Formats: sequence, structure tokens, C-alpha cells
Amino acid sequence: MNRRGFTLIELLAVIVIVGLLAVIIVPNFLLTSDKVGESSYNILIKSIKTGAESYYQECEYGNIPCQITNNQIKANIGTLAELGFLSGKQVSSGIKVVDPRDKENDLSSCQIIIDKKVSKVKDNNGIENTKVTYIISKNDDNKTCPSSDDYQNIK
Repeated sequence: MNRRGFTLIELLAVIVIVGLLAVIIVPNFLLTSDKVGESSYNILIKSIKTGAESYYQECEYGNIPCQITNNQIKANIGTLAELGFLSGKQVSSGIKVVDPRDKENDLSSCQIIIDKKVSKVKDNNGIENTKVTYIISKNDDNKTCPSSDDYQNIK
């Protein structure tokens, strides 16, 4: 007898195996995708912090016109990108900084406060040094902007 094709049982077995593989693989792929988005977001927050510190220093040394009041500067994320302290996507209206977890969420208008704290600390040899810390915090009520906790929790 010459067979052409597969029996119904063989086809059902293949469908069941493919279905089981999909049930195992798809949730892992989605979980990995979420982790990648969160990692990218953390990298963006770290970049914002680094850019904000550099922005403060350039303002302090007079290289950029800005106003420092009580060791604080108010700025927005878009300004950091426009001045080259943060990378973003070039659009017709300037540079757009997007949330990697949600590409529709433009962070450019999010306002931040850059607060400079200066303290004296002694090292193990008793030598006094000056320690400068920059604290970045949120300065608006926009729920789509990074929170102050986001900035504080990134090392």
C-alpha cells in the first residue's frame, strides 16, 4: 500500500507539540521583553542624572546661561538633550527623548530640579575633603515623567 500524506493522529500530535512549545516559549519571550524595556529605562535615568550633573557644572562655570538659586537649577529633559548632555531622537521641533518602555511617551518636557549638596568628609587618614553630591528630582505633576524615586534608586 502506497501512503501519500499524514494520518489525522500524526497531524494532531504535531499540533499538540507545537502548541506546548508555544505555551512555554511565548511567556518567556514576553518576560524577557519587559526586562529589556526596564533595563533600557534604568540606563536612560542614569543618563539623565549624568547629563544633569554636567549641565549644572557647565552653568556653574558660566559656560551656559542659567540661573542657580540656593544651589538648585530647574531644567527640563529636552533642554539637556538640546544642549548635548543627553541623547535623543532628532525631530522637526528639536530633540525628542522617549521612554524606552513606551515609545509614545515623550519625556522632553519633563521638568527636573538639580540640587547640589556640598559637605565636608574625613577620610581614613583624618584628611578633610569636600564631597559634592547632585540630587535630581521631579519638578512637575506629569504622571508620565520619571519620578523622584526613579532618580534616587539608580546608582
